[in-house]
Amino acid sequence: MASSNIPEDLFIEIFKRLPVRSILRLRCACKKWRALTRSSNFINIHLQFNQTIASNDRLFVKHWGEEDNNTVFSLFPTELQDGLPLNLNLEFLNKDISGPYSEISYCNGILCVHNHTSLIALWNPATRELKRVPFLPHIKSTDRTVVISYVGFGFDYKKTNDYKIVALVFKRNWDFGKYVAVSAHIYSLRRSSWRAVDHVLVPWIATSYDYSIYTNGFLHWATEAYYPSIVSFDLGEESFKLTPMPLFPAPGRDPWPLPLKLASLNGLVNVIYSTLLYSESNTYFEVWVMKEWGVKESWTRKYIVKLPGKFLMARGLWTKGELIIEHEGSMYLYDPNFQQTIDLQFRGYRNRALEAFIYQESLVPINDENAY
Repeated sequence: MASSNIPEDLFIEIFKRLPVRSILRLRCACKKWRALTRSSNFINIHLQFNQTIASNDRLFVKHWGEEDNNTVFSLFPTELQDGLPLNLNLEFLNKDISGPYSEISYCNGILCVHNHTSLIALWNPATRELKRVPFLPHIKSTDRTVVISYVGFGFDYKKTNDYKIVALVFKRNWDFGKYVAVSAHIYSLRRSSWRAVDHVLVPWIATSYDYSIYTNGFLHWATEAYYPSIVSFDLGEESFKLTPMPLFPAPGRDPWPLPLKLASLNGLVNVIYSTLLYSESNTYFEVWVMKEWGVKESWTRKYIVKLPGKFLMARGLWTKGELIIEHEGSMYLYDPNFQQTIDLQFRGYRNRALEAFIYQESLVPINDENAY
């Protein structure tokens, strides 16, 4: 049977199950398949299918390479214990990332990387597309009094059907010796341009230390500026909202609170609270989920665990709620269902801003503003 006689819906049903690498090869084999797999309809179908199949989940890790003195991006096999992670070659970004504390945001297979002062870039590891985003036009990259911090990246499916970068600008206040939030800006991938946000709540996150996470049209940051809270940005309404976190306990005689950690799992915001119990040489963790966005009363505790060791750092959650932990550059996975800790055989550079999150590859283009 000639391919021209096969219904397009059947091609879509077959192709949506293929990995990105295979689809890129199909595009070289047939003009019809190229046009089909580049259409926004197919790209969305492939993305949604990938997000519903657990076997397509990968663990993506950003860490600092001690040997080459660069930020390193690594991708684990589908089964975490099936082998060592693959280091992705990012020479084109490494030369512009000056230190280990570059930030990374993730949405629909696209990563947004920035280094606080001069670089913001979008990168699709599966298709190898890269787009350098122009620096905020009214801010000089040489101005050391300004820091572009707390950058978030997500998809506005409610109003504009557009991918957006949200950048919060902080300026050093020499009288108080600290950085103060002054403005927020949005970059539209479709329009390839920046604009300011009119109503800003950024003072609330002036002391935030966590990267943003994306869930269902919202960006979220953790803050303890006044009390533990989630600062959320609605990408459709382009407005901020503050939601208090639950009251966390102070277990043990001499608790030493560690940084809060946000994680996105099944479209919901999760927060990991951790405390070093110094006299016991243990680290205490609580994992909470916000079941209804913006509703303080919807916070639900998922589990509590106390693990042996000092300065165990929470780095994220895996697909079934397992806790991803880093200790002196090594990564571990704690499974609350079986109450066991698994060594992932990953060795990074100690305390160098290691981050981990669930990644699903996609065909979402970065350089075609008409493809969404």
